[in-house]
Amino acid sequence: MNKKILSSFLILFLSLYIFANTQTAEYATAFSSILTEMNQFDVTAFNHGESAAERCRFILKDSWNITNYDQLMAQVLDLTVSGQNKSYMFLAELIDKNKGLSPIEIIKKECLNSYEGVRLFYVCNVKDRLGFAGIEAWDYARSLNLLRWGISAGYITEEEALQLSEAIVDYLIQVYATWDDFFAHYVAGRQFFSVTDGKAKEYAQAAVDSCKKVMKKIDFENLPLSGTPETALLKFDDPSLLYEPSKDAKQWYEVHLLYKNRSDKNAAKTYSKLGDIKKKYPEYADIPFVEYFDAILTSSQKRSSDIWRCTLIYDKLKKQLEGIPNDRALAKSIHIDFARINLALNSPEKALACLAALPEEISSTGYFQMLKGVSYLYLIGTSPDFEVNANYESNAYQALSSAESQEYPLSDSTLQWMREYERKRDSN
Repeated sequence: MNKKILSSFLILFLSLYIFANTQTAEYATAFSSILTEMNQFDVTAFNHGESAAERCRFILKDSWNITNYDQLMAQVLDLTVSGQNKSYMFLAELIDKNKGLSPIEIIKKECLNSYEGVRLFYVCNVKDRLGFAGIEAWDYARSLNLLRWGISAGYITEEEALQLSEAIVDYLIQVYATWDDFFAHYVAGRQFFSVTDGKAKEYAQAAVDSCKKVMKKIDFENLPLSGTPETALLKFDDPSLLYEPSKDAKQWYEVHLLYKNRSDKNAAKTYSKLGDIKKKYPEYADIPFVEYFDAILTSSQKRSSDIWRCTLIYDKLKKQLEGIPNDRALAKSIHIDFARINLALNSPEKALACLAALPEEISSTGYFQMLKGVSYLYLIGTSPDFEVNANYESNAYQALSSAESQEYPLSDSTLQWMREYERKRDSN
C-alpha cells in the first residue's frame, strides 16, 4: 500500500514538473518570438535542435561575441540585471530631475555625450507612455533568445535553460497585462537601441512586421498575462509609437553623426564642419560635449598653439563637471583624453591629475596604465632628489607592465626602456 501511495506521489510530481517545464517553454518562446521570427527560426520550438547548431553558434559569436557557457551566462546576466533599460532609466530619471528643461538644456546641464543626447530626445518622446517598465521587454526577450540559441549551440543544456527562463518568464507575466502591450514595449526598446544609428523607425517597423507574423503562429489567448498596467495599454502596431525626431533632435543628430564618423584622416574636415554647426546653432557653443569634441579635434591638428588652447578648454570643462558623477560617460572621456593632450604638451603632472579624476573602473584598463606609465616616464630626471626620480621609474615600470600584460600596444622605445629597467633592477 505504501509503495502504491509513493508511486502515485511520484507520478503526480513528475506530471507537475513536466507541466511546469512545458508552460515555461511555451511562455519563453512567446516572449522571445520576435527575434526568433526575424532570424527565421521556428517560433513555436523552445529548442531549435542540433540542425540549427551552426546557425546559432554563428549568431551568438557574430552579434554577441559568445563562444562558450561562461560568456553566455555573463551576457544573460547583463541583460536581466541592467541591459539597455539601465541606460533608458538613467535618461528618464534625468528628465524627471530637470522638469521644465528642454532636451538641449538637459544635455548641457548634465554633461551628456552625443549618444546619450540622441537617446534623450527619444526618451522624452516615449517616457510617459512606457511607464515604470521602460524597455525591459527588449532586454528580457533577448535574454530568452540567448538561452534558446545556447541550447542548439551546445553551450547549455535544455534543462538549465528552462530553469533560468522560468524566473524571467514569471517576472514578465507579472509585469505586462496584454501581449500587445509587451510587444509595444519591445518595439520601443528596439528604437532606443537603434536611434543612435538613425534607423530607429526602420528597425521598429521590422519588429512590428514580425509581431504580426508571430501573432498568427502562436496561440497567445492560451498564454494569459496578469500584470496591472501603470499607463494606458499600448498597441504594438500603433503608428504613433514609431519615432519621428523633432527639429531640435535632428540638429543634435548632426553633431552626433559628425562625432561618430570622425577619424584621424578626416580630422581637419570634421573640425571645419563642427565650426559650421556652432555658427549655425550658437546655443551649442557652450555645451560641454561640443566643447570637448572641439578640443580633441583641435589637438589632432598637432600645432602647439592649438594644443595649448585645449588646456583652457579643459579648465572650463572641469568647472562644468562640478557636481557631475565622475563615472558619467562624458566625464570619463574628458579626463582620459585631456591626459593624452597634456602629455602632448609635455605636462605629465597635469596628465596625472586628469587620470586621478577618473573612477577606479577605468584605472585598470591598458590604455589608462599606458598613459600613467608614460606620464611617469616624462617625470624621470625632473627632480633633484634621487629617491623621487627612483619612485618615478618604479611607478612608470609598474604601470607599463600592467599595460603590457593586457597586451596594450606600447612603442618600441617604451619597451626598450622597460627591458633596460629590468636588467638594471635584476643586476642590483
